[in-house]
Amino acid sequence: MKLSNLIRELFNKSEFTSPGSLAVHTNQTHPFVDAFINGSKASREKEDLLFEELTKGITADELLAAIELIKVVRLNEIERNQFL
Repeated sequence: MKLSNLIRELFNKSEFTSPGSLAVHTNQTHPFVDAFINGSKASREKEDLLFEELTKGITADELLAAIELIKVVRLNEIERNQFL
């Protein structure tokens, strides 16, 4: 799994409509956020290689599914605590 693919997928599934909206929300510059999301920095290839080795055997879809599962478990826990 490439870090650049994961970052793009996370952004696409987020509430942010553009790199500019994420930049404003995080107080970062638009060029930095755009390069982060689109992987246009030269160092991204090196980051991808390292990330691939650390996540060997895991796909971006599997990781995103795990994140969704964590969100559901947290929401269920919040609901359960509200009833108590």
